[in-house]
This record gives sequence, structure tokens and C-alpha cells, in this order.
Amino acid sequence: MLRTPYYIFDEAVLKARADTLRSLLPKGAGLVFAVKANPFLAKWAAEITDRLELCSPGEVFLCEDAGIGPEKFVVSGVWKEEGFIDGLLSRGGEKATYTVESPAQFELLKTLAEKHGVTLSLLFRLSSGNQFGMDEDTLVPLALACEACENLRFEGVQFYSGTQKFSLKKIGREVEKLFGLVKKLEDLGLKVPEVEYGPGFPVTYFEGESFDEPAYFGELCDLLAATGYEGKLTFETGRGLAAACGDYVTAVQDIKHTDGASYLVTDGGIHQLAYYGQMMAMKRPFVDVLPSSPEPDGGEGREYTVVGALCTVNDVLFKGLYLKNANRCDRIIFHRTGAYCVTEGIALFLTRDLPRVYLKNADGSVEEARGKIETESLNAPRRP
Repeated sequence: MLRTPYYIFDEAVLKARADTLRSLLPKGAGLVFAVKANPFLAKWAAEITDRLELCSPGEVFLCEDAGIGPEKFVVSGVWKEEGFIDGLLSRGGEKATYTVESPAQFELLKTLAEKHGVTLSLLFRLSSGNQFGMDEDTLVPLALACEACENLRFEGVQFYSGTQKFSLKKIGREVEKLFGLVKKLEDLGLKVPEVEYGPGFPVTYFEGESFDEPAYFGELCDLLAATGYEGKLTFETGRGLAAACGDYVTAVQDIKHTDGASYLVTDGGIHQLAYYGQMMAMKRPFVDVLPSSPEPDGGEGREYTVVGALCTVNDVLFKGLYLKNANRCDRIIFHRTGAYCVTEGIALFLTRDLPRVYLKNADGSVEEARGKIETESLNAPRRP
């Protein structure tokens, strides 16, 4: 039995989810996976998506280590280090696509393309009203200038607008803004071969949430069809693709009854389990329990609050878990943890070990992708 706490990610579930998304999106649309959502899925995702969105040197390096070629990369990010891009171009990085998020990035990519004697494909990122990308007044002249650059190729426009977007009214306003820009560029004589759009496909994480996914995507397709755009549509997603393929498993280490309340203390915690909008377990994620011994046939049970091992009252994972017979070593399985949990938690808080990560391959075999990592050396001064 695998040692807790741990994450386990399922290749077959990930692939099935990619197939579902492609069936719901406009015919022929591309799919891009945001590696920041879960870098452990990069190799699998490279096989089932058109590209990988990479926002840091570390993400690029881990993809290279996994044998993924630069033709799969969209090198994004609000800060692009010159030395990193320079090194990437010396390793075949001209096959990648690069986002442009500022005039300074445009000049950097232009200079390095000329230095290496290569032609770079560029996506110009439109801002959604924050520090990422450029506003329309900045983007348009840069895109036009790109056409005159011998070592740069205008590939299109990128627009990423957030996450967990259930409101199609908001998406409708975004589509109007995005394709209004596309029309402006085309009216100025600049063909826009591709639009990469990250609308923030939503995921239901908690009991009682209602979401009609086919209806949602049907309306999205109608909104996009109404734009009349004839180029390639590509959709960037992280959470929407990865969430369903992951479980987080933690084991009960102690059982307490205090002031009329019952607690299951686990070897996990909120430093490793981060649901979007969880609010101290006021919402109930999808959970199963694997008992260490059979539950009795009859008798009354009780409700437990599931807490983690951190020294903070905020470390609450689940409230109102009903069990007839709770025991130490019972395993609690939190579903839909394939996106962000493994990277977004406050992992170094209290100097707890980083949990193991397992990969369940499509053939059913399971491999350890990362062992337990002790964090003392990360949370203490380094001495000679």
C-alpha cells in the first residue's frame, strides 16, 4: 500500500478529459495545457495537447528533461530573462512560440532572434486589466511593427482572462473585446492566423455545485462562431483539463473528542490540499474513505471534523464526515486534486515533508514520480 500522504495522478482520466474538451470545443480547435497547473502531467499532456504553456525557466527545464521538444512550447510569462531565452535559442528554441507581453519583451526577442539568425513565432498577449499582457493601444503598433522584422513572425493574439469562470456573460464581454482587437488588426491589413484564448474553464470542486457543462460549451461555441473569425482557435487550460485526474490521500493518525466535537487528525493538511474557494472547509469537497477495518453493520456513528497536522486552527480539511467506526490508519481520499494542489499549497509551512507523488499510467501500472522530500534544509540557514 502506498505511504501517505501522497498525490496520485491518473493518465487515463487525463486523456479522457482531453477527449471530452475537444468534443465540446469548436471543431478543429487546438488545446494548450498550462504546465503551472501540474508539472507532473507535462509528459502526458504533451501527447494529448497541441502545446504546453510555460511561464518560467524551471518549467522549460523540466519539460526538456522529460524529452519534450521546443516545438511544443509556448514560452510565456510577464518576465523573460535574457540569459534564459538566449540559452534556449542555442538549444533549438526557435521551434517554440513566444508571447510578447511588453514593448521591452518585443525588443528582447527581436535582438536575440537576430543574434541567433533564427525566425521566432510570436503571440501578442492582450491584457485582461492586470499586469499581464498589453492594452490594445500598445499591442497594435507592436504587432504591425512585427511584420517589418525579418526575424520575427506574427503568429496571432493570446488572451488569458482568469480561472473558474462560470459566467458566460463575462465570457461574452471578453469575446467581444478579443475579437474586436482581431478585427482592428485585420482592418489594418494584418492577418491574424491564430487566437489563443484562456477563458478559465470552470471545475466543480464541492458538493451541491451545479454546472451544465454541455450547455456552457454550446453557448461558448455560439459566441465564437458569431465573431466570424476564420483563423485557428486554440484554448489554453490548466484546471479544466487536469483537476479530475488527481487524488490526494491522507491517513488518520489520531482521533479526539473535545468539548462535544470529534476530530480526525491526519498526516496531511492545507499545506498540501488547496481547493479553489475552499474557505476553511465551509464547502465540502468530494471525499471517499478507505477504512483500515470493516465498518460495523449496525449501530450509530458520528460526524467528524477532518484536520491536518499543522499548528494552526485554519488547518481544517472537511467538516461533518459521518463514520460508524473511525480508526487510526483509515485513509481519506480527496478527489479532483489534479490541478494546482501539488504546487500551490503553503508547502514549507511548519517544515513538514513534501508528500510523495505517484503516477498511474494508462496501463494501470503505478510509479513513484517523487519520493518524500524533507524540508529542514530549505527552512534553515545554509552554513559552510
